[in-house]
Amino acid sequence: MKPPLINTSNNMPLWLKTVFLVVIVALSALGGWLARGQLSSVDTVANTITPSPSPTNTPNTSAVIKMLELGIEITVPASLKDLTYEVEPLAKLEQGATGSGIAKGATGVAATLSTTSLAAIDNNCAASTHTNQLTGTDTGGAIGSIYRIDGAPDNTYGTILLKTDSYFVIFQSSQSGCSQLQSAQQMQATDKNLLLNVLSTPNALSLIK
Repeated sequence: MKPPLINTSNNMPLWLKTVFLVVIVALSALGGWLARGQLSSVDTVANTITPSPSPTNTPNTSAVIKMLELGIEITVPASLKDLTYEVEPLAKLEQGATGSGIAKGATGVAATLSTTSLAAIDNNCAASTHTNQLTGTDTGGAIGSIYRIDGAPDNTYGTILLKTDSYFVIFQSSQSGCSQLQSAQQMQATDKNLLLNVLSTPNALSLIK
């Protein structure tokens, strides 16, 4: 009788060694995969953390134009902060034929409006130039006129901006060109539209406190 085969490697069958080796390799691979996954997760979290932006202060780009003679103030955007005005008594504007539509005999003051930018292109567009030299007709401000008229409100004169017990304030937009220069005409149209937008904004015009 032949003696039984003896496994000289710690008496462990070869197939068991193979299984054991496969298990060890699999566990090592699983451990490495888990470690890489955790590191990847940390990297992902770290990459998603972004610093909060520093707060910025938005500058106030509006300006307040006070018309002391009319007792009013207008809040305008930066694009219209060079608004200028010239004040005249209504009686003076009524010399000759008046184009404002304000009844003769009305009392109060008028502010003819322009901008320094517009007047710099053509001085005929300045706030102080509002009378046709040939006809004597009041042409109003280059971009409009604001009237403070004594008495009860009368909306036949124009858009009533505000009213009190003793007077009311109206606005009339410019109806004529102030210059033959194309650049001045373009700026007149732009400034005129800006002013219309301002005066159509609630509370843009108010009484001086």
